[in-house]
Order: sequence, then C-alpha cells, then structure tokens
Amino acid sequence: MGAPHVRALGILSGRPAPAPGPAVWALPRPERTGDRFRRATRECLLALAAVDAMLEDGRATREAIAGDGTALLYVTAAAYGASNREFIERRGGVMHFAYTAPAVVPAEVAIEFGVTGAYGILIGGAPSTLRAIRQAGQLLDEGRCDRVLLLVVEVQLLVVPAPARNSSQSHLS
Repeated sequence: MGAPHVRALGILSGRPAPAPGPAVWALPRPERTGDRFRRATRECLLALAAVDAMLEDGRATREAIAGDGTALLYVTAAAYGASNREFIERRGGVMHFAYTAPAVVPAEVAIEFGVTGAYGILIGGAPSTLRAIRQAGQLLDEGRCDRVLLLVVEVQLLVVPAPARNSSQSHLS
C-alpha cells in the first residue's frame, strides 16, 4: 500500500487559554444559515467549517469533492454529552433536540458538499484516526475512490466552577 497523498488540509484551531494548565483550544461556534442547521451540534458545524477550510487551503471548489469519486471517512470519540449539554443550555430545553448520533456529522457533510462515494465511521478517538488513515490508503490503492475526505472532529465542554462568593460582599462594590 502506498502512502496517501495529502492535497489539502483544513485544520481549525483557536488560541490557547490564558489559564495555567493544559492548553485549551477555544473556538467560536461556527454559524450556518438555514433551517437545516437549527439542530446542528458544535461537532457538525466544526466539521462543515473544516471542509470549507480544506477547500480554501487547496484552492479547490465544492465540485472538486462532490460525487462518487470521493470517499468520506469520519472519526470521532463520540463525546456527545458535551453537545447535548451545550444544546440544552443554549436553547433552553430539549425541544428540537440536537442530532447526536455518530452518523449525523458525516451525513451533513455529505449533503452540504455533495459527497456520494464510499462512506465509513470510526469511533474511538486518536487510535481510530490512525486506522482511518490506513483505510484511506486502502480505498485509494483498491481503486474504490479517487480521493478521500478524512474528517476528524472532537470537542469537549469544560465546566469551570464559579469562584466562591462571600455573602457579605456587595455585587456593586
């Protein structure tokens, strides 16, 4: 099996948090217009934004990845608890609850960018990313696709407790 050739790369990153400790990447929630995205999770919106960034990096159009010549491999650790909590807190309830099945993110990417080729989902975080790279090479070597869109998205919701208040202190001081 030959090594897959990377034509373009879309990486979204934020800035390190100012607090001491491990680096935390703070990314704003990407926005998409239209009713279809009303229930979109942060993972879904980040995935769409990452594909946009990849296309921009490769100076490619959406048409370049549309169709059955592009295989789509999606990797996640499936930490949807963060999305579920964020969705409830932001929207104020479970009405129109977010789609959080592992298939939703790659499905939205396929719909948005017209990808109709081979499709796979790998769950398990970093080890699954390595497996996906190998599978991408196999798909290419076996001639099952012309290109592979390998998408890895994971987010965490960090809950930072509020500092303890002294009840004798005024909020206006």
